[in-house]
Amino acid sequence: MAKAKSRYVCNNCGEDFPQMHGKCPACSSWGTLQEELIPAISTNTNFIISC
Repeated sequence: MAKAKSRYVCNNCGEDFPQMHGKCPACSSWGTLQEELIPAISTNTNFIISC
């Protein structure tokens, strides 16, 4: 199973970034970035679908 990834979204302007910053690079607001987990997508193709 793959590990979930994170992104950081600004509460003020809504921009998202792959890394945490103290200040939002887009709107220059301090302390507004919140971590959101991006669910991992399974790449397992070893399954059979029967009808």
